[in-house]
Order: sequence, then structure tokens, then C-alpha cells
Amino acid sequence: MTTGSPLGQLADLLRRVEAKTRAQELIEELELSADQLRQAEEAIREVEARDRQVRPARQRELEQAEGDEHLLKELVRRTAQNRALMGEQEFREAERLIQVSRAEIERRRAEAQAELETLRDELDRARIELRAALDRYHHVRRELDRLQVPSNGHVQQGDDLAQRAEEHFPEFQVRAFAREIEEANAAFAAMDRREQYAQMRVWIGRLRRFQHSDPGEDEREVLEKIFRRLVSLSKQHEPGYIEAFNRQYAADWDAYIAEAQESLRQASEEARRNREREADAPDGPDPRNAESIEARRISEQALEHLKALLLIRYDDPQVKADRFRETLARIVEGYGSPDERLLEVIRPYREWVTGAEFRSLREALDRDPSLPVEVEEPTDDSEAPTRA
Repeated sequence: MTTGSPLGQLADLLRRVEAKTRAQELIEELELSADQLRQAEEAIREVEARDRQVRPARQRELEQAEGDEHLLKELVRRTAQNRALMGEQEFREAERLIQVSRAEIERRRAEAQAELETLRDELDRARIELRAALDRYHHVRRELDRLQVPSNGHVQQGDDLAQRAEEHFPEFQVRAFAREIEEANAAFAAMDRREQYAQMRVWIGRLRRFQHSDPGEDEREVLEKIFRRLVSLSKQHEPGYIEAFNRQYAADWDAYIAEAQESLRQASEEARRNREREADAPDGPDPRNAESIEARRISEQALEHLKALLLIRYDDPQVKADRFRETLARIVEGYGSPDERLLEVIRPYREWVTGAEFRSLREALDRDPSLPVEVEEPTDDSEAPTRA
């Protein structure tokens, strides 16, 4: 049978009709699968929004319960030590309060864990449903491509929806995050140090949030590569010490990222104004004034690091004391006269302020806060720096 014969022409006609009919069926299937995908995407968006709202508060409750449990253990130990000093009624009351406190801690912990597990289960189910809807859409979409059916507005909307749906899966988010950092190398190098510091805080905060969201094994490997890349960038450009690089540091990562993003916005605005002033200056910026401003900025940045360091719990207090003095030395280099803001931070840790380089700080801490503070350079080596 040849295509020029009536039978061949009839066969070609039927194939075209069948292909057209199949294409129309596929378009209808695509619209249906896109609608199912839209519903699944909206459902997971609602679950994620509830997770972002509830999880930080519940995690803080778990941390508070852990802290209360440590405190209760200490109080139980002190109760046992003072047993001989307590009357029988006092001891029974202490035992009752211990039992009530222990039950309250367990109740709070159980409630927080139960809600977190419920959210995790809901998120897992929503992702399973979204993945199934996404697979159905991609299957129909491949069939349309195979039949070479021209795209229309519905197909483009479905493709956009599928791309948004993929963003809800951690593996996609982690890969996109890795690409973002690699593609931002040139822009990061062009930033001033304050912008680099804020941008690095945004990145490390997002990394920690990924790491605390129970990623899979593949995602953990990618995140570890991202961490090493951030460490390399930090060593190359030296934007300043960032507390979140310490694995012992814990935070509400959503709040941490939001604060870092606001700092980045302010730093970018300040950098823009500085560039405009330098461009308008007839003789250019004064190098000495610029160095002084930069030294002060670095010192204030180090002060923020010191505040964060004091919030971190260390197993060895002497390690914390060493870190305290190292950071304080960076502050003193460019801070000028110590003001009350600095003194207020270090006053509770007066015993750690040792060494000749901190003599003016010790004198400022020991005098009446209402009196003016003078900065003195050490004139002898009688006070050699000591280490805890």
C-alpha cells in the first residue's frame, strides 16, 4: 500500500485524526494534572507557613525545658546536700516541688515534641502528594513534547507552576543555594567589608537552617561542601568573625537570617552613600580619616562578636575566657575611648580583663561611671598579658 493510493491516504488521514485527538486528550490531562499540582502546592505552602510560625516557638520551649531540667538537677543536688539542715516538713515540701517541677518539664517537652512531630508528618505527607502531582504533570508534559504539540498559555502556566512546586523540596533548595553562592563570587568580592560581613551572616544562617531541618544524606554532603566554600570565602576576604560558624552556636535561624538581611540592606545603603560622597569630593577621600573610620567600624563589629560569644556555652570556661580576651583585643585596637556601651558588656567579666593592653579598661571599670574616661597607653611591661 502506497501513500499515494486511496488506502494510503485514508491511513494518513486516520493517523492525523488520531494524533489530533490524542493531543487534545493530553492537553485536557495536562490541565487536570496542573490543577491537581496547584492544589498540592497550595496545601504544602499552608503547612510550611504553619511550620515557620510554630516550629521556632516549640524549639525554644524544648531548649527552655532542657535548661530547666539542668537547673532542677542542680536544685536536687543542693537539696540532698542540705538534707540535715531541713526539717521534716521542709524536706517533704522540697520533694513535692521536685516532683511537680519534673512533671511540668516533662509535660512541656512532650507537648512541644508532639506538635513538632505532627508538623513533620504533615509536611512529609504534603511533599509526597506534591511529588506525585509533579510526576503526573511531567509525564503528560513529556507525552506532549513527544507528539510535538505546540505550547499554549495553559502549558506555560503549568510549567511555571511545576517550577515553583520543585522549590518546596530540600534537594532543589540546597542545590539552588549552592549555585547562588558560586554565582555571587564576583559580586561578593566587590562589596565593602561591612556588606561582606552581613552577606556572610545571611549565607551561614541559611546554611544552619538547612542543617537543622533534617536533610537527607545527599543534601548533607552538599551542605558540607557549601560550608567549606563559605569558610574559604571568609578566609579570603576576612569580613570578620561570625559566631554562626561555630557549630556550638544555636539561634532562631529565621530571626537570625532576617536580622542579617536587614544589616545587609543598611550596609549596602551606607556603601552607596560613601561612594557618592567620594565621587563628589574634589580631592578624593582623606586616607587617614578613612582608616580611622574603618578601624572604628571593625572594633564595633568585634563588639557584636563579643556579645554573641558571651551567649555561647563552653564546656571549658578557660577556653571562653581566652576567646573573650582575643575578641576584646580587637575591639581595643580601634575603639578609642571606651564608652558605657562597651563597659556595660564587659563589666560582669571584670576578672577576665587581664593584661597590660587592657589597663585603661580596668581603670574605667573601677571608676565611677559618671566620671569621664581617659584612654592610656601602657608605659611599662609590669602587667604582662595572662591567659586563663
